[in-house]
Amino acid sequence: MLTYGGGELARYADTVSEPLSAVIPVYDELPSNENCDEAAFVACYEAAIELANLVQTGLVIDATENDGWSPEQVTEDELNALFQSKVVPFVPCEGADGTVSAEWRVDVPLVVIDTDYAPFTGSSISAGRDGGE
Repeated sequence: MLTYGGGELARYADTVSEPLSAVIPVYDELPSNENCDEAAFVACYEAAIELANLVQTGLVIDATENDGWSPEQVTEDELNALFQSKVVPFVPCEGADGTVSAEWRVDVPLVVIDTDYAPFTGSSISAGRDGGE
């Protein structure tokens, strides 16, 4: 069972792919041939980008409204990482202390998409201050 819409909507399914059509509108229209796996991956990736952009915006709003965070506290590189579309993977950037680092050192969590990093690509994911991913 997949619940969404704040828990007000539910969808029952026998397979994982059935409820995906509830959250990825084009999922039902994917080809059922040898190109299906690639098309499904692309559809899921595009949905992940859209969701990551929304989550990142919510985290920035929450930090601004509730934690006293301000965009003036970070560099232009860090702002770009926060506000650019998540279709652009995070790369090491200059922090407020003037050093370039792959470590995310901003108080607002950075949302990334796993498939932009190893083992799917040659890029390593950055670690936050707590060492997590």
